[in-house]
Amino acid sequence: MSEKQKIDPNNPMYHLAGWRGVAALLIFAIHFRLRKYNLPSVLGYTGTHSFFLISAYFVSLGLFKKFENTEVNTWKTFKEFVLKRILKIMPVYYLYIFVMLLISVAMMLIFKIDAEKIDAIRELKQFGIGLVTYTYNFREVYNVFVLHKYVPETPMTYPHLWYISFDLQLCIIIFLFIAFIRNRDLLLKISVIGVIAMVIFRFIAWELLSKIPSDPISREYIFEKIPFMQLDTVFYGFILCLYDFKKSKKLFWALLFAAILCYGWAFYRAYLISVDTGLPLRTTLREDIHVIPYLGIQVIDSTVAFFIFILFACILNFPQKFKILLNPLLVQIGGLSLSMYIFQFLFILVGMFLVAGILRNFIPGVLADIIGLIAFLALDYFFAGILYKFYEKPLHTLIDTKIFKKPKK
Repeated sequence: MSEKQKIDPNNPMYHLAGWRGVAALLIFAIHFRLRKYNLPSVLGYTGTHSFFLISAYFVSLGLFKKFENTEVNTWKTFKEFVLKRILKIMPVYYLYIFVMLLISVAMMLIFKIDAEKIDAIRELKQFGIGLVTYTYNFREVYNVFVLHKYVPETPMTYPHLWYISFDLQLCIIIFLFIAFIRNRDLLLKISVIGVIAMVIFRFIAWELLSKIPSDPISREYIFEKIPFMQLDTVFYGFILCLYDFKKSKKLFWALLFAAILCYGWAFYRAYLISVDTGLPLRTTLREDIHVIPYLGIQVIDSTVAFFIFILFACILNFPQKFKILLNPLLVQIGGLSLSMYIFQFLFILVGMFLVAGILRNFIPGVLADIIGLIAFLALDYFFAGILYKFYEKPLHTLIDTKIFKKPKK
């Protein structure tokens, strides 16, 4: 496991760490894809936007503190900042790519399968440059503007790695804002205007994308995976750092409104689509393609981001109301979430096909799915803990002492 922390119940940073664990579990559960009762896709958006805002908030906090020194060298600080971000994710990120490639080569040799039929190898051949250069989230931009068609993602290899590229790019955007707009009052005003502008911009962007010959899925993924389409997350992070909410109890009324707006709209849209298409509600709630109709793609990111923003404002100002987030297991999962996220598909395969697949022959399918999901989460969690102890932590210690010249603890 990652090192057990002494949790301070009065420090909201630990509550956010617990929410990070909740967000990770939402994403994992969505990716597991229960056979019959799929979870609503809006929960997946909740998980991803939580990670967006966690990055935006904590990175902003650190940079605001760093730039309090007016003599700081911006270019030198930028190089160090980017290098630290890359070196933080690089060990596990490239290990996963190597492991998937190793498994693929073994399958080729043992089962005599042609390389073009191996998902991991085919994806590396088509979009490997994006994986190596942390631009994999621009995969669909290439599909839309160059190929004008969707190239299907390989389902159990690299599709989730878009977030690693996204997060690095998002952090660079945050750095540029804070480095070049030193006046905090001005930045706060820009952030408020920026949030409102993003709501409008999403409608304009979808209209423009719709005129380009391509497919709906590629356009949808551009909305989800490109940092410029998620700039309200950056602005919300700045607002959380710069605005004093004065511990107003009205935040909880705002949270209720945001939740109704976010989830009520998502369920109502799914209901309308179900009536319109004749598909079951559980299908229209879950499948990504059904996020698009009835202005869904233009609205869902805005409503989810707003909900997460208000939730974080409540957690930061009233941490005592969210004691459940201090659960040690949630905090631990939050700490291991990067490794768990990157290696999840290795263990999803075990949970879905070995555990749940076999158990369906003996027990009801729903119960088999639940046991398979628990098996997947447990294996992923314990593997990430071992990886942290024997691989990540030693490498990060080496990087800190050799590259950044930090003293050993």
